[in-house]
Amino acid sequence: MDKMALSPRTAKSLRRTLQTTLNFARNWGRPIATYGVGVAILAIYFIDWRVAVTRIPFYRRKFMEDAPH
Repeated sequence: MDKMALSPRTAKSLRRTLQTTLNFARNWGRPIATYGVGVAILAIYFIDWRVAVTRIPFYRRKFMEDAPH
């Protein structure tokens, strides 16, 4: 079987597409991440704190309930 190689035209098209994607990621990556972190913080603020912080390994002990004696 023949090895399929990229034709120069296909390689150029692929390079152009990847360059566009890389430029988008370079220009918008940080703002999108910042907005994502902000939305996550707002979500944690508006939900029950116990649900969120019981996922933190050492901090969850604060919310452990002791069985009544």
